[in-house]
Amino acid sequence: MRAIDDLRAAVRSRAVREQFDEAARAYSAGAYRTATIALWIAVVQDLLGKLRELAGDGAANALVSDVDAARSQNDFKKLLAIEAGILDHALTDFELIEVVEHRQLVRLHEDRNRCAHPSFLADEEAQYAMTEEQVRAYMVLVVDSVLSQPPIVGKALIVRYTDDTRGSSWPDRDSAEYVRGRYFTRARTQTQRQILQIAVKAAITPPDGDHTAAGRNVATLRAALSFDEKETLDVLADVLHKQRDTMDDSKLRRLIGAVGWIPRTWDVVGTDITMKCRTLLESADLTLLLEDRAFASGAPAHPELATTYAAALERLSVDQLRDLSGRYLFERRQFVPLLLAQLERAESWRTAGGLMAALVQVSDLLTLHDVQQLARIFVANSEVHHSFDTPPTLVQIVQQTAPVDGAHTEWVQMFDHYQAKYAANTGSTGGTGMYGDLAALLTPGNTVERAYTAPSHS
Repeated sequence: MRAIDDLRAAVRSRAVREQFDEAARAYSAGAYRTATIALWIAVVQDLLGKLRELAGDGAANALVSDVDAARSQNDFKKLLAIEAGILDHALTDFELIEVVEHRQLVRLHEDRNRCAHPSFLADEEAQYAMTEEQVRAYMVLVVDSVLSQPPIVGKALIVRYTDDTRGSSWPDRDSAEYVRGRYFTRARTQTQRQILQIAVKAAITPPDGDHTAAGRNVATLRAALSFDEKETLDVLADVLHKQRDTMDDSKLRRLIGAVGWIPRTWDVVGTDITMKCRTLLESADLTLLLEDRAFASGAPAHPELATTYAAALERLSVDQLRDLSGRYLFERRQFVPLLLAQLERAESWRTAGGLMAALVQVSDLLTLHDVQQLARIFVANSEVHHSFDTPPTLVQIVQQTAPVDGAHTEWVQMFDHYQAKYAANTGSTGGTGMYGDLAALLTPGNTVERAYTAPSHS
C-alpha cells in the first residue's frame, strides 16, 4: 500500500495539495464520508486548474469563461451542471483522463453525492457508509489519474507531434531522447497509442509525400521500441493487420524500408506478403526501390529477405551509395561494409574518390575494425591512394574517428606503411607530398580535432 506522504508528494499543484491534505486528515481520523467529498473537490479543483493552464485552447477557454461567469453571477445551478459534466469534458474534449479512469472517477462522484446528500437515499435506508479500503483506493486513483498529471491535451499533443515531424527543428541525428521526453513521458496511454498509430501509418505512407516526415516517424518507432516494446509492437500489428491486403507494390517497397527491420512485421503480414517483397527486391527497378525508400532502415529482419536485400544493395552505383550514406534519417551503418568492400575492389581513381567521399559521410559510425580495414585498403590499392579526392576526404575521416580508441595509432601506422611502400617503388617519398595535411595531422603532439560534420539529408 502506498504511503499517504508519497501520494501527497505526487500532487502537482500546491493549492490542490492542500485540498488533498484535508482529505488525508479526514481519512486518518476515520471520517471516510468527509474524505470522499474532499477527494472529489480535489479532482474538480485540479481539472479546472488544468483548463486554466491550457490557455490558447478554444474549448478550454470557453469552459473556463462559463465557470467565471457563473461564479460572478452566483449561478450555482450552472456551476453544479459544470461540475457534473467535468469528467465528460476531461475525457472527450481534452483527453486529460482515459476511459477506464473516467469510469472509476464517475463512481467517486456518485459516492460523493451519496455522502454529501442524504436526500439521495430512501428514508428507510441506513446512512451511506464508506469503508477505509474504498477511500484509500480513491486516494490512489485521484492522484494517479488526475492530481499528478500535467495539463497536456491528448489531441493537442498529437497535433504537435504531427507538426514537429514536418518542421525544421526535429533533431534528425539523435532523436530517441527527444521523442521520449517530448511525446511519451507525460502522455496518456491512449495518446501514446494514437501517436504510435500515426508513426506506423506515416512511415509506410508518407504524409503528402513528405519522405522526411516518414523518416522521422520511423525514428519514433525506433525510440518507442526502446522504452515500450510491447505497446509499440501491438500497435504495429494492429495497423499492419488492417493494411496488409490493400498494399500495392509501392507500399510494399515502403514497408520494407519503413518497418521491415522489425521482426514482428513479417509475422503479421504473412508468407504471401513476404514473398511479394522478396520478388520486388529481386526484380524491381533500382529507381523504384530508391524512390520508395526501400533501403532506409537496413536489412529486413527475415533471413530470406535479408539475403535478397543485400544483393539489391550490391546493384547500387557509387553515386547512389554516396547519396544514401549521407541521409541521416537512414540506417547509415549498413553502408559501411559495402563501401569498404567496393573501395577494396576499386579499379579507377574516379571510383575510389567517390567511395571515399561516401565514407566521409559515415565516418562518425566507423569502428576500430573499420579503421583498420580502411587503412589496409588505402596502402594496398593504388587507385585509392593515387586519387586526388582521397587526401582531403582521408583527413576528414581521421578527424571524425578521433574518439575511437586506437584509431590514431592505426592511422599513423598506415601512413608509415604508405611512405615505406612509396619509397620502395620510387626510391623517394617526395611523391607523398599530396598528403602533407594528413602528415601534419598525424604528427606526434598534434591534436586531432573533429572539424567535419557531414550534411544532413532526408
